[in-house]
Amino acid sequence: MRIVCSWVALALLLGGCAPKNDEEAAEVWAFGAIRDNARTGDDTAGIDSRILVDFRGQPIRFRSPPYSDTVATQDPSVDGAAVIPAFAEGAPAAYLATDIWYDRSPVWVQPVYVPVTAWNPQHPFKNLLPGAKLVFGVGPTSSFYSPYWRFQYVEVPANTDPGTLTNVRALLDLNTPVHPGGLWMYSLVPTDVAVSAPAGGTPIRPLNGDSIMPVKVSTGWVEGQLTGVFDYGLDTFSVNDDDEVGETPLFEFAVALSDGGMASLGLPKVGGVAPLYSGQAANLKAGVPQFGSLWRNYLVALPSNAAVFVPPEFPELRSQIQAQGLIQVPDVGPIAGADPRAKDYALRVALDSRCFSDDAGFPDGCTWLDSQAAVEAAIPEASIVETEVTLTCPFLEYGGTPVPGP
Repeated sequence: MRIVCSWVALALLLGGCAPKNDEEAAEVWAFGAIRDNARTGDDTAGIDSRILVDFRGQPIRFRSPPYSDTVATQDPSVDGAAVIPAFAEGAPAAYLATDIWYDRSPVWVQPVYVPVTAWNPQHPFKNLLPGAKLVFGVGPTSSFYSPYWRFQYVEVPANTDPGTLTNVRALLDLNTPVHPGGLWMYSLVPTDVAVSAPAGGTPIRPLNGDSIMPVKVSTGWVEGQLTGVFDYGLDTFSVNDDDEVGETPLFEFAVALSDGGMASLGLPKVGGVAPLYSGQAANLKAGVPQFGSLWRNYLVALPSNAAVFVPPEFPELRSQIQAQGLIQVPDVGPIAGADPRAKDYALRVALDSRCFSDDAGFPDGCTWLDSQAAVEAAIPEASIVETEVTLTCPFLEYGGTPVPGP
């Protein structure tokens, strides 16, 4: 099947629409490389890089028209990693997209080193060397880079100058005990990057304004160079016995073209919770999803009767989607439009538009495609097409509430 990217002005989400090409080498892009591509207008693995970055002093794309009636400006001191709206398990969700792979599977856990003055297996960080930073074993320009890490606690003398421990060799040359530890997720980013938000403001999920998990931002070392670090916390992903990171499906809505191709609609994606067609339930630990950190992008060809819900308060957005002519954008009845839940359904896709009027009851009168189970039940398997694109997209909101932070 030929796959076509349809990037339009309203594109809300990354399109993992790159089919496998045996002549193209596997690649990985950390956020610094994605930002470079956004500056030049280049795609990243078929993804419009510009939707992932909000440059300093410029409008925050998804918090400005046509997604809002006012302009929100990115903090002028830092570039922003865009907060991406999505849906999962029938509720609003949100995430960042900081790392992208093309034709790279599996993705492996990498080592991150922690200098400690004494080993305490119950509280591994208790004896952290004062002033020391994490030392990452692989940098963002390496073809083996991944944001999935296993701690390696290195015992060091208490009088060690932390300024001498800026690379892995300096730690291992001490010939002191090293203790493997648990898993953690850190995306390495440039030091002048934060999560998109106005100066003095907080990041939110676009469209409905929900609060999201605050991402802890710090710095660490890679081969003697300081790097920015987005800290997502413990147990946000799973690995097998070979330290390969588990994938979950990310569904991107598209339409089938007459020539056999597919065109992305650029609508919010739907996050899965388990391997495709596995029937497994969502695995949560203390409210934190143990999935969704590493996504495999799938294109989903919608039937012709599918429709997207656009509340009346987004007239410009409605006009732009209608101008594409790729999906139905029915009128919304006054009762449904005034429902306090309407913003939670903004750009959610339904199999039909019965509940968009005031006759069938909003929102329960529609069959929404807003969960893995709903997509798998309603869409023929042949219309769900695997791509060669995987992405790091940790949940910041899940189940309509912020994910507990690290």
